[in-house]
Amino acid sequence: MLPLILLQLNLYAWRGSQLVLTASVELHTMLLSVQTIGDYILVGDLIQGVSLVVYRSVEGMLELVSTEPVCNFVLGMRMRILDFAIDV
Repeated sequence: MLPLILLQLNLYAWRGSQLVLTASVELHTMLLSVQTIGDYILVGDLIQGVSLVVYRSVEGMLELVSTEPVCNFVLGMRMRILDFAIDV
């Protein structure tokens, strides 16, 4: 489960009957939307634009990989599965 809580993107997992915080990353000002494909997470911020986050399962952490250099208002976004590999 990946809830957006204002400045943070948190990753939770079920451990038995409890929901446990697995990893989190602080991002921008007003997180608006999230989309995932595999370990890649695309986060839309209302003020700052779009950021790419990757989940590193070996380390158990979320890492900010890339952000949009220009501030834009993001009202909607979409990820597509492409036929080439992304090496981060």
